[in-house]
Amino acid sequence: MKHNPKELILWFDSETTGDNPNIHGIHQMGFLVESFPMKNSDDNIISTLEVKADALTAGHPISEWEEKQPDGTSIKRNALEISKVTPEQIRRYQDYSLAYQEVIAFFKKHIDPYDKTQKFILAGYNVKFDKDMLE
Repeated sequence: MKHNPKELILWFDSETTGDNPNIHGIHQMGFLVESFPMKNSDDNIISTLEVKADALTAGHPISEWEEKQPDGTSIKRNALEISKVTPEQIRRYQDYSLAYQEVIAFFKKHIDPYDKTQKFILAGYNVKFDKDMLE
């Protein structure tokens, strides 16, 4: 069921390979679309999506303060410790381009990408960081 996009909140969180959107990638994303105004009920939750992508092979350049992996990819030393995942686990995730298509399809379920008046209300903890990484 389509809702008025002005009444949709997009809760978003990401786990990344570092903190610089120019050289690091997202390896896990979580989205939850919720209707607004909220009624303190699970009835507000319209849909959710969790995506895991192989950010280590997404072609990000290596900087000197990062740890170079044997295959030429790189990660910030403590980034994966926060997420409690290993580079080997991330390499088993789906291809980045497939994850991108999955996210776009999820967004299109709720808003018309060709209507500039339709937008989500973006929400989350430190959501500016997550938004910058996604862009």
